[in-house]
Amino acid sequence: MKAVVYSVRDNVSGKFGTPMFGVSDELFIRDFSYNLNRSETVMNKFPKDFDIYKIAVWDEDIADFTPADPVIVARVSDLLDKE
Repeated sequence: MKAVVYSVRDNVSGKFGTPMFGVSDELFIRDFSYNLNRSETVMNKFPKDFDIYKIAVWDEDIADFTPADPVIVARVSDLLDKE
């Protein structure tokens, strides 16, 4: 089975965070949004500073990472519930 590898980039520091895995962009964004909106984090305080990128594919059957050029899949500011 293959999984998509994602990372949140902090645009202020210019660094990518610890990789996370998902089945598809849509499911990853849904789960990430749910957790984001239920917690108090620096991403909640400064949402425009963070973007989510797709960075690789992981194939668990052969233990292989296929790197990809980072592609933005969502902006954290677009995922926060609007009050």
